Amino acid sequence: MHIEFKPWEILDRNLFLSARPWFEVWRERVRLPDGRVIPDYYQLVVPDASVVVAITPEQELLTLRQYKHGAGATIWGLPAGFCKNNEHPMDCAQRELLEETGYQAQRWVALGTYVRDANRGGGAVHAFLALNARKVAEPNSDDLEEYRMQCLTMVELLGLIRRRQIKPLGVIAAVLLAHLYLEDQNGAIPGMEGLA
Repeated sequence: MHIEFKPWEILDRNLFLSARPWFEVWRERVRLPDGRVIPDYYQLVVPDASVVVAITPEQELLTLRQYKHGAGATIWGLPAGFCKNNEHPMDCAQRELLEETGYQAQRWVALGTYVRDANRGGGAVHAFLALNARKVAEPNSDDLEEYRMQCLTMVELLGLIRRRQIKPLGVIAAVLLAHLYLEDQNGAIPGMEGLA
């Protein structure tokens, strides 16, 4: 069933905090469809980002173990990053995969574009599946975080998700989207038959 709601009316919008190119915070005064006015509604503007689930010819997925200061912990991650200077999401995904792992992929599948936070904004996240990824160079990332690449099977990665050992929701979503895509291929990709 398709239901549409009337959008809120923006009465006024002012830049509250700017930390470009990383983020901006805008304060809006908005009118709801029922007539109520909210004087201080905050919107977060962040660049779009791409996240990559990369699979090698040996059917291993490239993951990153890294410290993330926002989480204050060492986490499981995937090659990912902000799109720079109006960069196309696919170009961003390919660049991030090469920079963070030294790998390139022969086949790319767009898994969709999703919102980070439906209430506050925060840019879109573009998820990609990179198939037949092969090492072509040494990693060369300018990321602040230390990280180490680890290769896991889909079964191992899904096990980490089931045991709640992966904390970033974006990583979980990208892995599950890739898994659903591979499942829908009915075993067309070697080594992925029967993974559920």
